[in-house]
Amino acid sequence: MLDVRFKYGGGYRYYDVPEYIGNAFINASSHGTYFNDFIKDQYDYEKIEG
Repeated sequence: MLDVRFKYGGGYRYYDVPEYIGNAFINASSHGTYFNDFIKDQYDYEKIEG
């Protein structure tokens, strides 16, 4: 599971994200680009508070 908080728009919890994807996201030079390329529309998610 990977929790992502956006500057404007709250947070989301993504399910069944492999550990290597989460680690690469954390270490990416551009979080937005990595998110769009490898996470967005790839995993089930739900909106979470915050």
